[in-house]
Amino acid sequence: MIAGMSLGSTGIVGNLIVYLTREFNIKSITATQISNVVVGSTSLFPVVAAILADSFFGSFFVGFASSCILLLVKFNTHFLYI
Repeated sequence: MIAGMSLGSTGIVGNLIVYLTREFNIKSITATQISNVVVGSTSLFPVVAAILADSFFGSFFVGFASSCILLLVKFNTHFLYI
């Protein structure tokens, strides 16, 4: 499952760069920087969720909420490229 998610994320990043350069006429270097920020943010999301789960909320609630957020983000980014 993890390998499939990382493979899917790699495809989204490549499409994000193409989308930014074609639709918004952004230079490729700037589009790459934006995609790096997106990848970095999504990579840090599990760490932030783990800290919140351990510190403030129950682990089941944070796991459920972060799964819902992840599904919403992945679902919404899928429709950017249709």
